[in-house]
Amino acid sequence: MKALEQLVVRARTRVREERARRGVGGRPARLSVRLDDLDAPGPVAADTAKLDDWYDAIVRIVEWSGPLPAQLVARADHRFLADLVRFTHRLECPTTLRTTAAGINARRADELVDCGLERILVRVAGVSEGVQQAVLGESVADTRRAISALIAARASRGQPLDIALEVPFDERTAPELRALHEEARAVGVDGVLVAAPWRGGPFSPAALAALSWVAEQPEPFRRTPSDLAETLGRLNGGEPGAPRLRGACPVGALRVELQADGSLHSCPFKADSVRIGDTMAPAWKALDAHRAAIRGCSRTCVHPDLSA
Repeated sequence: MKALEQLVVRARTRVREERARRGVGGRPARLSVRLDDLDAPGPVAADTAKLDDWYDAIVRIVEWSGPLPAQLVARADHRFLADLVRFTHRLECPTTLRTTAAGINARRADELVDCGLERILVRVAGVSEGVQQAVLGESVADTRRAISALIAARASRGQPLDIALEVPFDERTAPELRALHEEARAVGVDGVLVAAPWRGGPFSPAALAALSWVAEQPEPFRRTPSDLAETLGRLNGGEPGAPRLRGACPVGALRVELQADGSLHSCPFKADSVRIGDTMAPAWKALDAHRAAIRGCSRTCVHPDLSA
């Protein structure tokens, strides 16, 4: 039965995504649960929520929208992480975690796999210690330890966890891309996503040229959009918005993001947000102005939190 329910969720998601990209309003296709800011722009709610607060808010969203793909954004050592992965999984939401390498040891990896996690994106900057420390404040050993632990946990549990790396693209990480891809493939990682920063650019021709080799890598190992270099070259003032059709950004209908104070929004570049309250329908209606501002946005976005 669970496999059938997952097929229903994915089919519903594809319909909602297509409607969003055609400019047709409706309920969101995806849920983002932001426990930590990691590298997000704009104001991020203080981490004051209790676990039951998270549970209550997620239930209200899922009761209203139906199960939908959920992405949790959190550092690997966040105190509620395993509980919320398990909770979204039990609500039939295919669950992805975007996280750090630091904090993932053998015990944490086993815990995440056992909670029903479907996909994990581990942030990494490169294979050079100086780059990894400068960009993420972590060590190369942190990444290698985390990946080894996740691969071992997946094998010991016999679970189909998708393990991928997310590389925040900038002038420092660009020279590391080839070596990082090669090492990731050699150790058994399932894919690598090179992601635009929330804010960045303009990028040098040499940095953009480093993406040419990435674009030639075969899918599904390559998770990076093949036109990333072209899109980065068009970033408006260094601030991404979202892929758009007929000039309108679809992110307002593609996603809803829940923060620790119970506030909701779709795009972190737009200041408007609302509290979820007792039911989701009025909160979603209250975001009409927020969605209108998003539709009128002229930026070009490739950030995975918004466009994936």
